[in-house]
Amino acid sequence: MNPTSGDRLTLRRAASQLLVGGLVGKLSGVVRELALAAVYGTSATVAALRVAQTGTLIPLNLLTTDALTSGFLPIYGRLRARSDADAAAFFASFRLFLILLTSLVTIGLLTCSGVVIDMLAPGLSSTARAHATSFLQVMAIGAPFYMFGAVQSFRSLAHGGFKPTSLRSTFQNVGMLAGVAVAWISKDPTFLAWGFTAGCAIFCAYACFAKSARVDGHPSRIFVSPRQMWISLRPLFSALRGLLLLPVFAQTSEAIRRVVASTFGDSVVASTEFASFLTDTAVTLIAVPLGLAALATLSSQGADRDDVADRLKSLIPGLVIVGVPLASFLCFEATDIVRIVYARGAFGAGATESTALILSGLAAGVWAQLLAIVIVKAYSSTLRVREVALVSMAGFAASIAVTLVAVPMKSIFILGLGGATSGVVVLILLLPRLGLFVFLMKKLVLVAPGVLLHGLLIVALPSEGTVALCARILLGLVVWSAILLVPRSTRGYSMQLFTRNGG
Repeated sequence: MNPTSGDRLTLRRAASQLLVGGLVGKLSGVVRELALAAVYGTSATVAALRVAQTGTLIPLNLLTTDALTSGFLPIYGRLRARSDADAAAFFASFRLFLILLTSLVTIGLLTCSGVVIDMLAPGLSSTARAHATSFLQVMAIGAPFYMFGAVQSFRSLAHGGFKPTSLRSTFQNVGMLAGVAVAWISKDPTFLAWGFTAGCAIFCAYACFAKSARVDGHPSRIFVSPRQMWISLRPLFSALRGLLLLPVFAQTSEAIRRVVASTFGDSVVASTEFASFLTDTAVTLIAVPLGLAALATLSSQGADRDDVADRLKSLIPGLVIVGVPLASFLCFEATDIVRIVYARGAFGAGATESTALILSGLAAGVWAQLLAIVIVKAYSSTLRVREVALVSMAGFAASIAVTLVAVPMKSIFILGLGGATSGVVVLILLLPRLGLFVFLMKKLVLVAPGVLLHGLLIVALPSEGTVALCARILLGLVVWSAILLVPRSTRGYSMQLFTRNGG
């Protein structure tokens, strides 16, 4: 099955809706991060907030991340095409099952908050540990709202309603921004955690009562019997057998990054998250909308491996053109980027230096992360979950290994590099299965001179001063414009880069 112009239009429309929502969400996230950096810098309070948020999200992501994207959407789409009643029963069972598990998670976090913090960040100071424990208890209250809202938004996504999914981060960011404001005014940092919980609760209400939460004018079913739940969820459990370890690897990678960061001190824990926010912004705005749209669209069409490869040939050139120059600028200009974005208020010179070092490491793999997310999401539409799981687990295992090297090497740059490793490994392992490895390598070879020239430019020009920064940025843009837009001897060079069949 070859994608028609109508299919591509649907994919572009879906991706554009998610992109706009992601842009709004990231703008609100930028304001949140700037406010947090200005008020608290990389202090123990911010380190505690990051660790507590990780402690809350790790068990939730264990339950939802791959179940929703790699399991729920394809199965729900196929059931819906066969019978609305079967699809409704599957959704009701899926939602109730996750809510029950989330209730257990909430109880566990409330009763064992201190143990969780000690496991995630054994190197935290006593002040940061006390804050983190209280933050975690407050955030645990928001866990059921987080789960319920996530399930509702992905059901809307399966029905072509992209608005709840695109606005999810905006609700959470606005809630946390309000928490920063109230914490600053009241001098009580606990409100930072209450901002997270409030954002989850408000989004949950929106996802449940918004027009897109209803199908054909009727609300979804709320309760199902245990027998009906088992019957409805059996296809999901069968499909996810190969994915059971995948979320464990993913969340273990996140946990180990927090553990390693805590060995360098509270400030590095905070710096890691500030650096990650900058790279995650690019991924969220570019790769996630394309990946989710491709998964939802291809799932509803019953796409096979050839269909996925054909669709990806249209997406890969654009991702290379955007991702490689973006990674180059983030890596080579990390210090000035951090200074421009964060360096105000309580965010001092030490925070700038540590955040820039971590950002340099993370940025080295941004291009691969962009490609890997889109390719994995698209490939998941074929329901080859075992292949997806093994490849993704290998990526996370490589990331864990590199991150652990940071401890004996005493290098926070390597800590950042660990987060950049998984995308590269996923591409190396997954692209040959789609017959696209050589295709991507040829595109990368075409842009490689730009990275080399940009690096030489950074070394040759002065590194301090506003004039020097402007000169480096301007000349960097000139270099990349020449590489991407100006043909060499013939128009063949640029055409090979921009087209799906070139190279």
